[in-house]
Amino acid sequence: MKKMSALLLSLCLFLLCGCSGINISGVSPFRNIRDDSLLSGINDTLDAWVSDNGISDVSLGVLKGTSAAFANRGQLNEHSKAGIGQMTGMFTGLLVSNFEYNSWIDRDQFVDEWINTAGAAVPSYEAESGLSLPSLSMNSPSSDGRLTVGQLACAVSGLGEFDTFGKSYATVGMMYNQLDEAGFLFAPSSSVSPSSLGTALLCECLRQSYNMNANFVNLINNQVIVKMDMQESEFEKKDALAGFDGYQSTVYDLLKAVGYLSGAFDSDEAFEKTVEGALSEVWSDGETSLSLAFNIEQMGGYTVYTRQGMGDGYSSYIAFVPELDTGISVICSENTALDDLAGDILSLILNA
Repeated sequence: MKKMSALLLSLCLFLLCGCSGINISGVSPFRNIRDDSLLSGINDTLDAWVSDNGISDVSLGVLKGTSAAFANRGQLNEHSKAGIGQMTGMFTGLLVSNFEYNSWIDRDQFVDEWINTAGAAVPSYEAESGLSLPSLSMNSPSSDGRLTVGQLACAVSGLGEFDTFGKSYATVGMMYNQLDEAGFLFAPSSSVSPSSLGTALLCECLRQSYNMNANFVNLINNQVIVKMDMQESEFEKKDALAGFDGYQSTVYDLLKAVGYLSGAFDSDEAFEKTVEGALSEVWSDGETSLSLAFNIEQMGGYTVYTRQGMGDGYSSYIAFVPELDTGISVICSENTALDDLAGDILSLILNA
């Protein structure tokens, strides 16, 4: 009789949770958002965006405190796994902050101090006379043009794209070959441009600063990703570009990350300090501001941290407001900008 009662209770809980659109389990960090007006606004806004942009497949997650809701259209849902592209770089930025917390490396240190591979060359920039650079809270290029860890983390290194020679992967050896002849697209710290070559160099720098024989994917998993309990996600790549893209995730897992990054979910002191360092402004030219891991924007008097990725036919986006323990995650099955949708949804949450 007791077994039958337990079975009926489990069935009732399954039906109740299934109706909400949120997968609640014993380990889920989420509760259900109960604000009907907010939920209606989210659905209407998503429908309007889908119609205006001709998008068929999209999944959206909304976090308010520890409560969440998911809205899905087409073939995607919050548990659909997709490549998040350059958004993976946020993990690398968080790892830089984690290394700072552990006193293993500093964002203002020079990269070439940490590259111990025999014969490896790190490019340097010969500064032009009278060159005007933005005001930085990290080191500007030195007189001999040596790159800093912070410049690589913020995508203001001036380095270009990694040439994979038509292959779907890249090796550390290939990275060093290209670094040996790498030129700069612009003066380091004078502009913003995501650089696969710069990120590969940063990953190698972090790996060697920790241990010459360390595995970067294991490092980033153990020091950053596992702290956000992203159980539905995984690296596709194990090579020099793992910190730039090649990571698959879901809207559900990305919303978990939003919860831990915004402070809505409790974490250990080391990760709290890691997030604190990763959110502090590192670069600004007066219009665009960047931290080690995120773009920094202002909305309705609040500071909003954002990150977008594109790759493998998908677009992904997260945005969060630490002051309010709230944010969103989105994955769309087309390479398209998601900032307008994110802004509209965040505006609804801020005004709810």
